[in-house]
Amino acid sequence: MKADDLYAKLHGTELGDRINAINTIYEDLEKDQKRFCDTFNITCKSGCGSCCEIFVPDMTRAEAEYMALGLASEDRHQEALDIAANWKPETQTCPLYRSDTPFHCSVYRWRPLVCRLFGASAVKGKDGKPQFRHCKWNQVSQELSTQELEAKLEDVVLMSDYGMRLEQCIVADNQRELLPQALGRATFELDMILRYASGSEEGDGGMDVPPESHPSAS
Repeated sequence: MKADDLYAKLHGTELGDRINAINTIYEDLEKDQKRFCDTFNITCKSGCGSCCEIFVPDMTRAEAEYMALGLASEDRHQEALDIAANWKPETQTCPLYRSDTPFHCSVYRWRPLVCRLFGASAVKGKDGKPQFRHCKWNQVSQELSTQELEAKLEDVVLMSDYGMRLEQCIVADNQRELLPQALGRATFELDMILRYASGSEEGDGGMDVPPESHPSAS
Protein backbone atom coordinates (compact mmCIF):
# COMPACT_ATOMS: atom_id res chain seq x y z
CA MET A 1 0.00 0.00 0.00
CA LYS A 2 1.29 3.47 -0.91
CA ALA A 3 2.08 5.94 1.84
CA ASP A 4 -0.59 8.40 0.72
CA ASP A 5 -3.25 5.67 0.82
CA LEU A 6 -2.21 4.50 4.27
CA TYR A 7 -2.05 8.00 5.70
CA ALA A 8 -5.46 8.67 4.16
CA LYS A 9 -6.88 5.80 6.20
CA LEU A 10 -5.38 7.30 9.35
CA HIS A 11 -6.32 10.89 8.53
CA GLY A 12 -8.24 12.57 11.31
CA THR A 13 -7.44 9.85 13.85
CA GLU A 14 -5.36 10.24 16.98
CA LEU A 15 -2.98 7.62 15.61
CA GLY A 16 -2.54 9.54 12.38
CA ASP A 17 -1.84 12.73 14.31
CA ARG A 18 0.80 11.01 16.44
CA ILE A 19 2.49 9.42 13.42
CA ASN A 20 2.66 12.78 11.66
CA ALA A 21 4.00 14.49 14.79
CA ILE A 22 6.75 11.91 15.25
CA ASN A 23 7.68 12.12 11.58
CA THR A 24 7.99 15.91 11.84
CA ILE A 25 10.20 15.63 14.92
CA TYR A 26 12.50 13.15 13.19
CA GLU A 27 12.71 15.24 10.01
CA ASP A 28 13.57 18.38 12.01
CA LEU A 29 16.16 16.45 14.02
CA GLU A 30 17.76 15.11 10.85
CA LYS A 31 18.34 18.65 9.55
CA ASP A 32 19.47 20.06 12.90
CA GLN A 33 21.71 17.09 13.61
CA LYS A 34 23.43 17.31 10.24
CA ARG A 35 24.28 20.94 10.93
CA PHE A 36 25.45 20.10 14.47
CA CYS A 37 27.64 17.20 13.35
CA ASP A 38 29.09 19.10 10.40
CA THR A 39 29.82 22.19 12.49
CA PHE A 40 31.62 20.32 15.26
CA ASN A 41 33.02 17.44 13.18
CA ILE A 42 31.07 14.76 15.04
CA THR A 43 30.78 11.31 13.53
CA CYS A 44 30.53 7.71 14.65
CA LYS A 45 33.35 5.32 13.83
CA SER A 46 32.51 3.39 10.69
CA GLY A 47 31.12 -0.04 11.47
CA CYS A 48 30.67 0.59 15.20
CA GLY A 49 27.55 -0.82 16.82
CA SER A 50 28.77 -1.09 20.39
CA CYS A 51 25.92 0.95 21.86
CA CYS A 52 23.35 -1.49 20.47
CA GLU A 53 25.13 -4.51 21.95
CA ILE A 54 24.55 -3.43 25.55
CA PHE A 55 21.40 -1.35 25.37
CA VAL A 56 17.69 -2.05 24.92
CA PRO A 57 15.96 1.32 24.41
CA ASP A 58 12.61 2.22 25.83
CA MET A 59 10.00 4.00 23.74
CA THR A 60 6.86 6.02 24.04
CA ARG A 61 3.68 4.74 22.47
CA ALA A 62 3.99 7.21 19.58
CA GLU A 63 7.54 6.08 18.77
CA ALA A 64 6.47 2.45 18.83
CA GLU A 65 3.57 3.20 16.51
CA TYR A 66 5.91 4.95 14.09
CA MET A 67 8.26 1.97 14.11
CA ALA A 68 5.38 -0.48 13.70
CA LEU A 69 4.16 1.47 10.69
CA GLY A 70 7.63 1.39 9.19
CA LEU A 71 7.94 -2.35 9.63
CA ALA A 72 4.47 -2.79 8.17
CA SER A 73 5.70 -1.00 5.05
CA GLU A 74 8.39 -3.69 4.75
CA ASP A 75 5.95 -6.53 5.43
CA ARG A 76 7.66 -7.31 8.73
CA HIS A 77 4.58 -7.55 10.99
CA GLN A 78 5.37 -11.07 12.12
CA GLU A 79 9.01 -10.28 12.87
CA ALA A 80 7.93 -7.51 15.23
CA LEU A 81 5.45 -9.80 16.99
CA ASP A 82 8.06 -12.56 17.28
CA ILE A 83 10.53 -10.15 18.84
CA ALA A 84 7.98 -9.24 21.49
CA ALA A 85 7.10 -12.89 22.15
CA ASN A 86 10.67 -14.20 22.33
CA TRP A 87 12.52 -11.39 24.06
CA LYS A 88 13.73 -12.10 27.59
CA PRO A 89 14.17 -9.28 30.15
CA GLU A 90 17.70 -10.40 31.01
CA THR A 91 18.82 -9.85 27.42
CA GLN A 92 21.08 -6.80 27.19
CA THR A 93 21.44 -6.58 23.40
CA CYS A 94 18.82 -4.73 21.39
CA PRO A 95 16.73 -7.37 19.57
CA LEU A 96 16.92 -5.30 16.38
CA TYR A 97 20.72 -5.27 16.36
CA ARG A 98 22.33 -6.99 13.36
CA SER A 99 26.10 -7.39 13.27
CA ASP A 100 26.15 -7.88 9.49
CA THR A 101 24.45 -4.63 8.42
CA PRO A 102 26.09 -1.21 7.81
CA PHE A 103 24.53 0.55 10.81
CA HIS A 104 23.90 -2.70 12.74
CA CYS A 105 20.26 -1.63 13.14
CA SER A 106 17.56 -3.48 11.26
CA VAL A 107 15.11 -0.60 11.83
CA TYR A 108 17.54 2.27 11.23
CA ARG A 109 14.97 4.42 9.46
CA TRP A 110 12.43 3.80 12.22
CA ARG A 111 14.65 3.85 15.31
CA PRO A 112 13.44 5.75 18.40
CA LEU A 113 14.55 9.19 19.50
CA VAL A 114 17.09 8.03 22.11
CA CYS A 115 18.96 6.06 19.44
CA ARG A 116 18.98 9.06 17.12
CA LEU A 117 20.29 11.41 19.80
CA PHE A 118 22.92 9.18 21.39
CA GLY A 119 26.43 10.32 20.51
CA ALA A 120 25.14 13.11 18.27
CA SER A 121 23.63 15.65 20.65
CA ALA A 122 24.54 17.72 23.68
CA VAL A 123 22.93 17.87 27.12
CA LYS A 124 22.29 20.74 29.51
CA GLY A 125 24.47 20.73 32.58
CA LYS A 126 23.29 21.69 36.05
CA ASP A 127 24.23 25.25 35.19
CA GLY A 128 22.02 25.17 32.11
CA LYS A 129 24.99 25.31 29.77
CA PRO A 130 25.52 22.79 26.93
CA GLN A 131 27.88 19.86 27.40
CA PHE A 132 29.07 17.25 24.89
CA ARG A 133 31.00 14.12 25.73
CA HIS A 134 31.57 11.68 22.94
CA CYS A 135 30.62 8.06 23.42
CA LYS A 136 33.36 6.09 25.16
CA TRP A 137 33.68 3.79 22.15
CA ASN A 138 34.00 6.71 19.77
CA GLN A 139 37.59 7.83 19.36
CA VAL A 140 36.83 9.69 16.12
CA SER A 141 34.89 12.64 17.55
CA GLN A 142 36.54 14.95 20.05
CA GLU A 143 35.08 16.11 23.33
CA LEU A 144 33.87 19.69 23.08
CA SER A 145 34.10 22.36 25.74
CA THR A 146 31.11 24.39 26.85
CA GLN A 147 32.86 27.46 25.47
CA GLU A 148 33.13 25.87 22.02
CA LEU A 149 29.47 24.94 22.06
CA GLU A 150 28.28 28.32 23.30
CA ALA A 151 30.26 30.06 20.56
CA LYS A 152 27.99 28.38 18.02
CA LEU A 153 24.96 27.71 20.17
CA GLU A 154 22.53 28.06 17.27
CA ASP A 155 24.06 24.91 15.76
CA VAL A 156 23.87 22.79 18.93
CA VAL A 157 21.31 19.98 19.21
CA LEU A 158 20.14 19.53 22.80
CA MET A 159 18.56 16.28 23.97
CA SER A 160 16.16 18.15 26.23
CA ASP A 161 14.71 20.22 23.39
CA TYR A 162 13.73 17.16 21.40
CA GLY A 163 12.69 15.30 24.53
CA MET A 164 10.19 18.06 25.28
CA ARG A 165 8.80 17.85 21.76
CA LEU A 166 8.41 14.10 22.13
CA GLU A 167 6.52 14.57 25.40
CA GLN A 168 3.89 16.55 23.49
CA CYS A 169 3.09 13.37 21.52
CA ILE A 170 2.38 11.36 24.65
CA VAL A 171 -1.24 10.44 25.29
CA ALA A 172 -2.94 10.23 28.68
CA ASP A 173 -2.65 6.46 28.99
CA ASN A 174 0.88 6.31 27.62
CA GLN A 175 3.81 4.87 29.48
CA ARG A 176 7.30 4.11 28.32
CA GLU A 177 8.06 0.47 27.65
CA LEU A 178 11.15 -1.38 26.53
CA LEU A 179 11.35 -1.68 22.76
CA PRO A 180 10.27 -5.35 22.43
CA GLN A 181 7.14 -4.80 24.52
CA ALA A 182 6.22 -1.46 23.00
CA LEU A 183 6.79 -2.63 19.44
CA GLY A 184 4.76 -5.81 19.91
CA ARG A 185 1.82 -3.90 21.36
CA ALA A 186 1.94 -1.21 18.65
CA THR A 187 2.22 -3.78 15.85
CA PHE A 188 -0.79 -5.72 17.10
CA GLU A 189 -2.90 -2.58 17.49
CA LEU A 190 -1.85 -1.19 14.11
CA ASP A 191 -2.74 -4.44 12.39
CA MET A 192 -6.20 -4.33 13.95
CA ILE A 193 -6.71 -0.73 12.83
CA LEU A 194 -5.65 -1.50 9.26
CA ARG A 195 -7.91 -4.53 9.12
CA TYR A 196 -10.84 -2.45 10.26
CA ALA A 197 -10.00 0.44 7.91
CA SER A 198 -9.70 -1.87 4.91
CA GLY A 199 -12.87 -3.77 5.76
CA SER A 200 -11.02 -7.07 5.41
CA GLU A 201 -9.77 -9.78 7.72
CA GLU A 202 -6.18 -9.36 6.58
CA GLY A 203 -3.91 -6.51 7.60
CA ASP A 204 -2.50 -4.09 5.03
CA GLY A 205 1.18 -3.35 4.51
CA GLY A 206 3.34 -2.07 1.71
CA MET A 207 3.58 1.54 2.78
CA ASP A 208 6.35 3.57 1.17
CA VAL A 209 9.15 4.52 3.55
CA PRO A 210 9.73 8.13 4.68
CA PRO A 211 13.06 9.88 4.08
CA GLU A 212 16.08 8.05 5.45
CA SER A 213 17.68 9.63 8.49
CA HIS A 214 21.12 11.14 8.38
CA PRO A 215 23.75 8.47 9.04
CA SER A 216 25.72 10.64 11.44
CA ALA A 217 23.17 9.84 14.13
CA SER A 218 23.59 6.58 16.00
